[in-house]
Amino acid sequence: MDINKLTHSLASEIGFDKCSILECKKLDLQASKLESWIAHGYGADMEFLKRNQDKRHDPRLLVHDAQTIIVSMVSYNSPQTESNIARYARFPDYHYTIRDMLFRLKTELQHHLEIKSARAFCDSAPVMERSWAAKGGLGWIGKNAMLINQTLGSFTLIGSLIIDARIEPDEITSLHPDRCGNCNRCISACPTAAIMPDRTINANRCLAYHTIENRGEIPEEIAHKIGHTAFGCDICQNVCPWNNRAKICTNKNFLPQEPLLHIDLGDLTTMTDEQFAHRYRQSSLLRTGRNLLMRNLKKQNE
Repeated sequence: MDINKLTHSLASEIGFDKCSILECKKLDLQASKLESWIAHGYGADMEFLKRNQDKRHDPRLLVHDAQTIIVSMVSYNSPQTESNIARYARFPDYHYTIRDMLFRLKTELQHHLEIKSARAFCDSAPVMERSWAAKGGLGWIGKNAMLINQTLGSFTLIGSLIIDARIEPDEITSLHPDRCGNCNRCISACPTAAIMPDRTINANRCLAYHTIENRGEIPEEIAHKIGHTAFGCDICQNVCPWNNRAKICTNKNFLPQEPLLHIDLGDLTTMTDEQFAHRYRQSSLLRTGRNLLMRNLKKQNE
């Protein structure tokens, strides 16, 4: 039995749009670039990025005797509508949904492989998922630092399953061609000039960082540019031509749902922390919290 083809088939049946199978090994070039980015202070106060650098370099340190990493991707692209919440947060927290899908993949593979050690990751551990996806031919890193797939665009979620069993890696003879060309729409559209020439983001200037991760005061220079956003920012993705022609997501798990289409300062002001936690218990908004969301919304009126 061809386990490689079976894995791709299972990933598709479970709901992933794309999948790549790679040998688990070091990512020296990408890791050194991340280290330089952090050293220059572009990560702002996201101290978690400084931890576990050895594991970011080498995912084999995350799973005993790791041999294979299965990188899977799913679209959450939906028609652009007016909202003050980033698209990825308009449905239940994707971290749990993607990990559940990856665990299902592991369970299915165990009918055909002996897997003793395995871990599933989705944007919550020291795994350089965009880099692995690019290495696996699933897209290229665009000028806005997002992974762009020619069919799916950049409104995608990436998860990885690391296992101690060997699956024949995909035959990838070259990286996905860079198709940004001379287009600079993302750079021109960014209201705070957060996008740097080397295809990385200066978090100190990024609205997504300040409205989600920043626990302190938002600098006035940035706050004046906050516009209508309360959580996250999609501007550099909304203007990308590849997203204008991308496939629309049909998976109900990643489609906008109430009450995550819009968040209102009046509602937040009148509810208690307990009511907030109950309403948004399955949402990415929960981690940022009621007080910071109110801070963001108040900045719109200053």
